[in-house]
Amino acid sequence: MHKTLKELTLLTPAQTEKELRTAPWLRSIRLDVYALDKELSVYSTEMQKEYRNDLVKRSRYYQSLIDSPLLEPGSVNFNQLNNTYMILIMPFDLFGLGRYCYTFQNCCREEKAIERQAGKAEGRVEGKAESIIELLEELGPVPEELRKKIMKERDAETLKGWLKLAAKAASVEDFCFLLDSREKI
Repeated sequence: MHKTLKELTLLTPAQTEKELRTAPWLRSIRLDVYALDKELSVYSTEMQKEYRNDLVKRSRYYQSLIDSPLLEPGSVNFNQLNNTYMILIMPFDLFGLGRYCYTFQNCCREEKAIERQAGKAEGRVEGKAESIIELLEELGPVPEELRKKIMKERDAETLKGWLKLAAKAASVEDFCFLLDSREKI
């Protein structure tokens, strides 16, 4: 499932190596590319050459510093925060699940249909069900009943286990056998 990207019209030229700091004694960050579009959405594009085990928390820190200067001092209306988008480009699969793109959005764990309207999108592991089906399709045709069962599952831990089973399976039939054996336990 791919979404069509909108064409961006930048308000000002993109800035490279933009430094953000909230106070002189606090840690600053240097953004690779920072841009603002005509709708005042903020885009931060970061390149990462090598794997680091702190990239997820590093993204969180960058996001907080990007948001920090978007409101005037004393502002009490947080709805005035701009939409922000962080784009991380790296030559490796950060989560090791065989995907080239991960999209993160804030949502409620208990009610999946409720998204927090925070105005930011970040890379996040979504689409485990689609990944399972993609893996199985490499092994052969996926029966419609199995496809529906996988797509209907909403428990992240169950999907994680199924993804591991799909990665180990030698065939779709093997996956079904492993799945049936696991459910009988």
